This record gives sequence, structure tokens and C-alpha cells, in this order.
Amino acid sequence: METNASTIEFFGLNFTPLREDHIEFIRQWRNREEILSKMIYRQIISQKKQQEWFRNNQKSKNHYFVVERNKEIFGLINIKDVNAANKTGEAGIMMFRNQKNLSRLSVKACFFILNFGFETLKLNKIVIKVLKSNFESLNFVVNYGFVFVKNEDQEYVNGYLHKNVFRKVKPRFLNMFDKF
Repeated sequence: METNASTIEFFGLNFTPLREDHIEFIRQWRNREEILSKMIYRQIISQKKQQEWFRNNQKSKNHYFVVERNKEIFGLINIKDVNAANKTGEAGIMMFRNQKNLSRLSVKACFFILNFGFETLKLNKIVIKVLKSNFESLNFVVNYGFVFVKNEDQEYVNGYLHKNVFRKVKPRFLNMFDKF
């Protein structure tokens, strides 16, 4: 897998580095109630704020990909705030509810970004933040081996996944992908 501006094909999905021409589509989906309610930052995002966000995230320590199937975007995934010295980064996944078999596609997309972080970026640990009320996401990422740390003062929990744990579950996912 390469991190340049080209699209990466992975088990029938395409992962394209986020471009400026994607951001208005992403913003419109991100502002929908069904997505907004699952996010830690739940404010409506203006076009100006989205442009600022895009400019600020165009750094080598941030890797954002739109997720496509049959030329239709259905998600955005990322590894951001990569710390090369500590070999850590924070993952994020946002899937839109407009695709048939979304749960299968989400499994592949999540696997892709974790594999990208560990194998391409050579990270040792990936962290995530998930709303405590987002039970669907909490249950979803546990399958990859994420462990959560209680955070009593926040409305979200912090999770982490070590490379060695991911490598143990990786064959199970690859075998599953061959079947669907």
C-alpha cells in the first residue's frame, strides 16, 4: 500500500486520499443527524470550518481516505496525529448509511485503516476515542482487539490496539474477506 495521491484497491473497495473536491460531500454527510449524533464533536460544520479543517489536516502526520465502492463514496477513514517517535496514531472511521451490506463494508474499511497504520506507517499502537453512548462502534472495534480505558470525566472512552494484538486477529479477518 502506498500513501501517495493514488487510489488503493483493497478487497473490492477503493481508498482514495482525501482531496479538496471531496470535502463538501463529506461535510454534508457529517452534518446529518444520524452521523452527528455518533461523533464526539457534534456541532454543525460550516463550509468555512470544513475548508479550515481540510487545510489543517494536509500534514504528513495525517492520512485521510474516502472509502468507495462502485465509484460511490460511503465513508471516510483516517489515521491522524501520527507520532513517528512513539510510533502511535489515532484512527477514525465514519460510515454513511447508504450502502447495501454496510456492516461488511465497514469491517473491510476498518481493517484497511488498521493494517495501513501498522504495516505501512509502521505504528506500534493505534488509539481511538468513541462516545460512551455509541454502543455500535464500541462493540464493533472490540472484534479487532481494542481495549478501552475508563474515562469517568469525559463522554467518550479511549481505546488502544497494539500491533501484536492486531497481527493475531489479522488472519481471521483475511480469511473472512475471502468468503464475502
